[in-house]
Amino acid sequence: MMYWFYVLLVVATVFVAVLFIPSIIKYRKRKDQGSRRIPEAAITEEEPEIIPREGSSFDSTSFFERSRMTVAKSAEDIRSFESVQVWLDELGKKTFNKVMVDSWLSYLQRFCEFTGMKPDQLVDLRIKEMAGIDRKKRGHAKRLLNRFYNEYKKRSQAGACVAFTAVKSFYRSNDAAVNVKTPEVAVVREHTLVPTQEQIRKMADLCSLRDRTLIVFMAETGMRVSEVLGLKQRHLGAEFEAGGDICAVYPPRKRGRKGGPRVTFICPDAVGLLKKFFEVRQGEGEAITDESYLFVSTRGIRAQLTRTGAYKIILKAGVRSGLITKKRGLKAFHSHCFRKRVQTILEGSGIPLNWVDYLLGHKPRGAQASAYSLPSDEQLKEAYRKAVPKLQIYGISGVEAELIERIAAQKAEELFKRTLKNRALAHAT
Repeated sequence: MMYWFYVLLVVATVFVAVLFIPSIIKYRKRKDQGSRRIPEAAITEEEPEIIPREGSSFDSTSFFERSRMTVAKSAEDIRSFESVQVWLDELGKKTFNKVMVDSWLSYLQRFCEFTGMKPDQLVDLRIKEMAGIDRKKRGHAKRLLNRFYNEYKKRSQAGACVAFTAVKSFYRSNDAAVNVKTPEVAVVREHTLVPTQEQIRKMADLCSLRDRTLIVFMAETGMRVSEVLGLKQRHLGAEFEAGGDICAVYPPRKRGRKGGPRVTFICPDAVGLLKKFFEVRQGEGEAITDESYLFVSTRGIRAQLTRTGAYKIILKAGVRSGLITKKRGLKAFHSHCFRKRVQTILEGSGIPLNWVDYLLGHKPRGAQASAYSLPSDEQLKEAYRKAVPKLQIYGISGVEAELIERIAAQKAEELFKRTLKNRALAHAT
């Protein structure tokens, strides 16, 4: 009896599905098309050229999905336009960064998708507007840019600002500048924690020799992670072999990056840790040459340490030392906080701001500063020496690095035992 009941129930369900599902699908399609259709009131006689097709520019989802497909397909095609070639020639005078140029090309392509016009048509329209008398028509390109920005902002405000700047640059390079102010990105204060000497020392004490050397090196130079990981032994100054004094570091200047010749320094404690790290690597059979990276991976072949690996080292050390807590969150501390610490200490030691820029690899502030303020390496070294008492993490010489190693090993062992004990108690309860 129950068997026939279930059979009838299944048949009834199938019948209802076949009867009603097609009508539901048709209703949803009509509803979607109706929501994407542009009202007639939005289409004015004043701006006939920006009338979008159904389901295009004013629908943010379809617009960006279509942009991703068309940009990949026609990123090379857009270079064939004369106005784009003029723009690329202007960009080539200012930067060698191919990634940035390709990115700006993609933004221009999205703007063309948004307006439904080609780059040459955009320039011609703007030139006609500039020659016209009607005030409303002269502001047409400005309104296009603002609408494009407002549409892009729904996805990313920072990306919308960059796209806005790229399109403005395109117009300006073709003598058709649009007089509109570039919107500013809302400042989000992240990575605001500036670690103290004691906090960094606590982080370093709980790490291995390589990780401790990396943390101390970054905390005393303020270098970016990518710059530190690209350093080789030949980038260290002659003071490294002697030890016991400040050592110069000459990071390679990346092509296209603004700024003067780069030089920075490390304190004697970082020199001692680096020497000890090299001795350990030599003891394991590695041949240290001028082309050897300062920081290498511990897995198999001594390859260059990756950026992801460096971030994990800093993150784990921050969590173990209590610098990164659930209350503060991960966004409160980052490797860039070391850079903020160095700049704060250098400025507090009375070092001129332009000299601080040289030490951190920034472009010197102001045109006159970069032209007239040209300190020598020796002058920068003596200026850096003023901040050494506050910058150095360990007040040690190179000989005492081994003592730090033993103390850190004991602390790490105590932490490991305490962790095992806590896990056992948690498992028991």
